[in-house]
Amino acid sequence: MDDQPSGPPETEIATLLEQGNEADAVAALERLSTAGPATQQACLRSLKAAADEQPELFDGVLPSLTDFLQDSGRPTRLTTAKLVVTISEGAPDSVVPVVPTLAERLADESEFYYVRARCAEALGYVAVDHPDAVVSPAVVADLRIGL
Repeated sequence: MDDQPSGPPETEIATLLEQGNEADAVAALERLSTAGPATQQACLRSLKAAADEQPELFDGVLPSLTDFLQDSGRPTRLTTAKLVVTISEGAPDSVVPVVPTLAERLADESEFYYVRARCAEALGYVAVDHPDAVVSPAVVADLRIGL
């Protein structure tokens, strides 16, 4: 018998996270990476809605989520960056492991400026509680480039 959530694909990952099933959530995120842009957008919006209520749910899956910051589609990267901002505002501890990824996106001069701005915003929220994580020479250099 399959005990996977039976909801629509766009809510599957949020449901798995709410159930505390991080391993299956990570596997679902890997599957999502091969889905079409519309499905990715719907899922990321669903995750943002979940993060509005419970940002701490994303503690163990945030590194897998930030893979979408490397996506070829600008809307997917922007929606992912907005999701990370929401998480960093409510649960900055969860975002500390992905500070280098955010700084890298911020420093990428070819990146869409809204994505760069959201990455800077997320880093700002993390810096309030974890200044040492954000104020490393490498991250400061990326901030200078990005801003």
